[in-house]
Amino acid sequence: MTLRRTFFMLLGAFAVLSAIAGLWQLADSRDKAAAAEWIDLTARLSDAAQRAGAQLAMERGLTAVMLARPADAGGRLQVELRQRRAAVDALHAQLTALADELARRAPEHPIVAALARVRQDRSQIERRRTELDAQLQGSAGAPDAAGQWVALTTRAIENLEGLITVGMLPLRDNLYTYASLPVIKDLLFTLAEHLGRERALLGVAIAQGVPLGEADQTLLWTHRVVATHARRRIEVIVEHLPASPALSRAREAFAQDLLLHYEAVRAGVYQNGVEGLAYPLSAEQWYREASRGIDAVTGLADAIAAQSARDIERLRQSARNTLGLLALIVVILTALFALAMRTLWRRVLEPLKVLEDAARRISDGDLAQPLAGGRDDEFGHLARTFEQMRQALLDDIARREADARLRSVLLDRSAAAIALFSSDREILHLNDRAQALFAKSNENLVGRKVSELDLHLSEAHYQALEQHYATLRNEGQVRFEHPLRDARGRVRWFDMQAALNEPGNPDSDVVWTLIDITDRREAEAVLAIERQRMKVLLLRFPGGVLLEDAAGVVVTANQSLCDLLALDVAAPSLKGLTHAELCRRLDETRAGWLHLPDRGHGREKRRIIEVSDGPERTLAIEWVPIVGGTEPMGRVWFFHDISERKQRETELTRLATTDTLTALPNRRSFMAGLEAAAADARRHPERSGGVLLMMDIDHFKRINDTWGHPVGDVVLQHVAQVIRSSLRQADIAGRLGGEEFGAVLYAIDLKDGEALAERLRATLADTPAPTAAGNIDVRISIGVAPLTGDDTSQILSYADKALYAAKAAGRNRVWVWSTSHENKLASPVV
Repeated sequence: MTLRRTFFMLLGAFAVLSAIAGLWQLADSRDKAAAAEWIDLTARLSDAAQRAGAQLAMERGLTAVMLARPADAGGRLQVELRQRRAAVDALHAQLTALADELARRAPEHPIVAALARVRQDRSQIERRRTELDAQLQGSAGAPDAAGQWVALTTRAIENLEGLITVGMLPLRDNLYTYASLPVIKDLLFTLAEHLGRERALLGVAIAQGVPLGEADQTLLWTHRVVATHARRRIEVIVEHLPASPALSRAREAFAQDLLLHYEAVRAGVYQNGVEGLAYPLSAEQWYREASRGIDAVTGLADAIAAQSARDIERLRQSARNTLGLLALIVVILTALFALAMRTLWRRVLEPLKVLEDAARRISDGDLAQPLAGGRDDEFGHLARTFEQMRQALLDDIARREADARLRSVLLDRSAAAIALFSSDREILHLNDRAQALFAKSNENLVGRKVSELDLHLSEAHYQALEQHYATLRNEGQVRFEHPLRDARGRVRWFDMQAALNEPGNPDSDVVWTLIDITDRREAEAVLAIERQRMKVLLLRFPGGVLLEDAAGVVVTANQSLCDLLALDVAAPSLKGLTHAELCRRLDETRAGWLHLPDRGHGREKRRIIEVSDGPERTLAIEWVPIVGGTEPMGRVWFFHDISERKQRETELTRLATTDTLTALPNRRSFMAGLEAAAADARRHPERSGGVLLMMDIDHFKRINDTWGHPVGDVVLQHVAQVIRSSLRQADIAGRLGGEEFGAVLYAIDLKDGEALAERLRATLADTPAPTAAGNIDVRISIGVAPLTGDDTSQILSYADKALYAAKAAGRNRVWVWSTSHENKLASPVV
């Protein structure tokens, strides 16, 4: 076992035992503190309730006197009444504050319900005070105002007594608050004592066979008042005591034998004794019945005493458990301390002495003597680490010697220029690359000052280098890019890195490493120009542009793209997002616009799609891959707003398929719809294929000749409107030419199609066309033919024949073509 694990196990054991003892003691102390506070608050509550009841009783009597004799309710009585009321109010406020605090500490305690009753009495007393003050000042009041006032205040005083009684009840699960049990036993003793006195007085009267005298009645009344008061308080307290089988049986006997049986027997005996009648039972029977009630009281007292004994025993057992636990913890902690001291000596102090000797030898340079590993713990690991360190030092010495030989070879073969300067910038060493860059032919720069060489472009460049020297002295190293002149006067850019030869010593020599980056700088300058050109191109591109690299990361985008994709962000913020992250910022529809082609189905060179962005905008999205040779390098999307072009195309399509006068489909469009309906009928012969209507306005030439072509155009528009409104939503209608119209009724049999045609004819006949020449009656003839498996031209022929038959039969009628007799048409519908 490791030393760390041993230490933490001991520490954990100390902590657990200490925590157990502390928590146990804390819980016990908390219960004691809560019990002390509860007992103090209930004592103060009892005192406040008693004083409030006394003041309220005085207010009750004073008010009753003033109501009985309003004429004597002068200023002195009014002043005394106000003083009593003020005292009652102040005591009630104090009482309420104490009860609220008790209710806050124990929300489920019966004191909460008792406090609610006291507050309700308080509210009724305040309202009753207002009514009584008005009555005392001369206003009419209730005839029994004094009696009602006395009843109200008496009930309030009883509720105050109940509050005192409930306040003595113990807290649940807190043994230290069971101080109220002696009070309960005292009340039971008082009740039993006065019941015994009643038994004796009434027993003597029954034995002697004499009625109850005034003195006996007075004594019995006194005993009854005391017994009733004690019984009420006992009932309140016992009701809220913790339940137990023995206590439940005792309470049941108390209620049955005393409250029901004894009270009934006692009432009968007392009534006969007062009225001088014969007693209903003998003295022996009375003694037995009364003793039964008193035994119920003593039985309840015994049950409460037994429960109190059990609670006290629980308290004693809790104290014994606490003492036993603390003693056990002290013994265990003592044993753990001894074990910890023994472990400290064997596992820490002895191995530490061995490691101290090994460290002294290594510091003296003695690396020859190995170190034993020891136990499998932290000090054993540390000993093995010392041994590894000794081996590492030996290996490092050998490696340094090899590195020194290798460095002298690599230094001169390096592509970077390497120089060693002294603290005053004297050149101490140059490798071959540095010599070739900054020395002229056969020139030796070693031993010269850097300031003697024409390296810097200007004084400003020299001062910038001085700032880097200051950073080097403060931080021990520095790296930057800087231009210098070479031996031929050409300006070159270098990635310059300097480090102190002795870290931490700002006055030590400096090692400079210079990498020629002239070509890279020139390429970056060209690239910056191209980037600026692309930025201008993106800003002025008439649409959105999105460019991603081969990994699917956004390289650039313009603001028009954000607007078209409904992204409320600046375009530069999209840079660096992956393709998936960008799509997650879009809704499902717009994310689909950026769908990538499936790489498993060949390599797509480009793709153009058209999408609708709302009812009034159409976008053309062009996806173009960027390929370098055969390797993918990225892709670009171009978004173009082609809404105006699509609107022009839609308008041209509408003009090509719509009759401009009636806004119905023209003949070409109608024939296309008829062909589709006929084809559907041929594919599904099992269902009703539909009906074709051919319609022609009767005597339309007469309308043109009489009122002119403008009025005729209005009539055509009127007929088209009636046809459109008479058909179902799925049906289509069209103008075939002149005054001739057609309609295709989908999924309808011939009989229903005939009925629809008749409704259309009747509607048009009943709806004159409103024109500039007045209302003009319009009639129409209709030919009906079913959509069968025949071709379109044959179906048109059938409908035309039915239409001609309707014309020949007198116009303004519907004629149905029948397949049973082609030459002999069915009867018309007039």
